[in-house]
Amino acid sequence: MGNRRFLPRIVQTWRRTLQMRTDAQTQTNFQCRVLSDLQELLTLEEHEASQQRNEQLTSNNGAIGAEENAEAGYLVSCIQELYQDIQRMVFCNDRRVRLKAVMVFGLSVRQGLILPVVAVPCLVAVYADREERSCRDHAHRILQSIAERHPLMLYSHVLSGILESFHVAYLTSGNVTSPSDLAIDQRSGYAVVSPVVDMLPPKKRRELVVGILGQLASDKGEQKTEVQPQCNSANQRHNHQHHKSKLAYLAAILASLDYGGSSAGYRSTADSKTKRFRDEISTILSSIAKHIANKGNSMLQILESNLMDEEKDKLAHESFGVCLLVLLKQALRTRFQREADVQKDSDPDQEARRAPEKFTPSLPFLLSRAEPGSEEWRWVVDAQIECFQSLMSGVSFDECEIGLEAPKRRRREDASRSPSKR
Repeated sequence: MGNRRFLPRIVQTWRRTLQMRTDAQTQTNFQCRVLSDLQELLTLEEHEASQQRNEQLTSNNGAIGAEENAEAGYLVSCIQELYQDIQRMVFCNDRRVRLKAVMVFGLSVRQGLILPVVAVPCLVAVYADREERSCRDHAHRILQSIAERHPLMLYSHVLSGILESFHVAYLTSGNVTSPSDLAIDQRSGYAVVSPVVDMLPPKKRRELVVGILGQLASDKGEQKTEVQPQCNSANQRHNHQHHKSKLAYLAAILASLDYGGSSAGYRSTADSKTKRFRDEISTILSSIAKHIANKGNSMLQILESNLMDEEKDKLAHESFGVCLLVLLKQALRTRFQREADVQKDSDPDQEARRAPEKFTPSLPFLLSRAEPGSEEWRWVVDAQIECFQSLMSGVSFDECEIGLEAPKRRRREDASRSPSKR
């Protein structure tokens, strides 16, 4: 392109426009216009680059090619300078802006202007877009291309993309208020992120699931700071509710993933899919049992002592994640049993019967709209602790011990490879 050398000036104008603070409608129109101009620029660049390659095949004129290569850095610098602004546009309220941002990411990745790894989290996040289906479809095609050409760049950032997907789901929720509904694709009945999880090989799928479980098991709730007492009580309630909804959303994803699905390079028979389904469910049940046994038991011991209100608040927050794990364990056991029942039946609607049931955790912290610090809040905290104790009383820790055998087996395998036995 002959006007590449003018890009540094144009980029500064685009950045100021994207960061401009004005009324919502005007700001959205400006953002959409800038992204449209950027998309047009990248599309033209792709077309001219294709023509140039064809001309070089039939010509020995290397001078033009050298000049073009010297100016190529302008375009790379332009995209990299605008990257963070484009990333923010993925989480814009307006569906047009989100779609344009995804398309710009796709063109940038395809032309090698940005590393695919930096685009993966945003592209995974838009799978949760409930307003603009084409946004999700376009992101899926880009991620398929990344999975084929740069698989390691995809594998390492899917988890962060799933964590960010809640913000897109919440942004585009409309009248939907249940975290479980936000996590499920209405067409397939599986988790909205199942298509990208299907791109991962079995080992990476297990690592991803364990990573999401870690988010639930390590939750300590919204930590108090010196600034928080000065915050508006409505904001405290919103932050608390938002945080708990995100955890429930992650649990719903784990409950409704297409386990045993067509992983990358594993297109095979129904029997092998069933085997993978059982292996994956068994792995996640073992990990859940370990978290419940370790954290749940220690929290039950703490409850045996007399606790102050502040200590009860902290324990109630920490118990929320454990409660989700117990309910998730029950839901996955039900899916495991349903799969076994389907295999015994010759019903032609087997696939429909394999779809997971809706995961609906009815926990006090998730249902209540009480303001932290109020009298009603004290009742909610007590109800949350009672719910935790009730769920833990129904957990069989014999099963947990069985689930912990897998790590021991790996340690024996490691020992067999020790230098003393080589």
